[in-house]
Amino acid sequence: MKINTSLPIIIAFLILSCLTGAVSSAYAESLAVATVVALRGTVVAQNKSGTERPLSMKSQIFQEDLLKTDKNGQLQILFSDKSIITLGRESEMKIAEYHWQPGQKESVLKTQVKEGTFRVMGGAMAKDAPQNFKTETPTATIGIRGSMYAFRSTVQQLSVVFQGGRGIDIFNDLGRVAITTPGFGTHVMLNTPPAPPSRFTEQELKRLNQQLNGNGDSSGNGGGGNLNSFTAPLTVPPPPQLPPTNELPGAPATPFALSTNAVINTSFVGTYTGGIDANYTDNNVVTPLTGTFNLTANFASQSITGDINLNHIDHTAFDNYGISGVSITSTPTSNSFTGSVVSSSESIIGSFTGAFYGPAAEVVKGGFSGSENGVTVNGTFGGNRTTTLIQ
Repeated sequence: MKINTSLPIIIAFLILSCLTGAVSSAYAESLAVATVVALRGTVVAQNKSGTERPLSMKSQIFQEDLLKTDKNGQLQILFSDKSIITLGRESEMKIAEYHWQPGQKESVLKTQVKEGTFRVMGGAMAKDAPQNFKTETPTATIGIRGSMYAFRSTVQQLSVVFQGGRGIDIFNDLGRVAITTPGFGTHVMLNTPPAPPSRFTEQELKRLNQQLNGNGDSSGNGGGGNLNSFTAPLTVPPPPQLPPTNELPGAPATPFALSTNAVINTSFVGTYTGGIDANYTDNNVVTPLTGTFNLTANFASQSITGDINLNHIDHTAFDNYGISGVSITSTPTSNSFTGSVVSSSESIIGSFTGAFYGPAAEVVKGGFSGSENGVTVNGTFGGNRTTTLIQ
């Protein structure tokens, strides 16, 4: 009888594959996905085997952990992609799935909630893989587009309000709504479609904030941390600082010093383009904006003209307040310039300042701010010279 010598090899390979898969799975589950950055009161994490452990500052959070706060508890965790989730009092959330690789569309952040009050701020994953950033509740699923939102969930009802960014989607088997206006939200009852978006009332916002902010016992078990997010609801962090001039798109590798009149060729006109980070504030709701700008600097006449274009111009209030497509007029002084921000109605609503960098003014960056009818906008800009016209 001929012996099949390949059979033991196949069996050994299958056993090795199973063992490798088991080890890989166990290894993935052992990796921390988030860290506690703030908490009050009693807060615990329950792993998938049912074992509970108390949480304290800098405690690690793992995939499949069920996070729980008591009647005085509050918790804030920071994920590796810089997403932030806040749990209010008497809240439970499971980290159902998390894996992130920078720039990968296969990244996932899925959380599951039964009851409680929460705030979610998307990090890098909300930009890389927004389709995989979801919170599941008994009545509907919340999807993120790179945004911030707060919500209260029970087994019978979900109330969620959009607080800034590009928008959120709320959906179940019976319907879907998209919300892109800060301060607007929806309510979803069990076995019903999401209600059409509507502006949340002061009472609705107050109830959410009371659950998130509360009067938790800061001296309780594991208490500690800076809970600024609890004391400043309905806001988002300020836009990030512009990178050094050498890190702006297309800028040279060597950092530039400030330009001076002595080295600027006053016979040319330079055209500059670049990006904007800004905040739009209305009724204490802060919306982060991005955009682009175009400047034309005439170094002979010492004048600058241009325009600022902010994203989210589909929100009609931006046009009404002159935030979209504002014009700028200013006069350079040495290496810097100052001027005015002008609304679409040609009224001055703010100021515009900046400076040129490089031996031939290759780079420009600065800031602007404005206010009209109780609404404010402020931001920073930076970019490079794209065209030079010799006069």
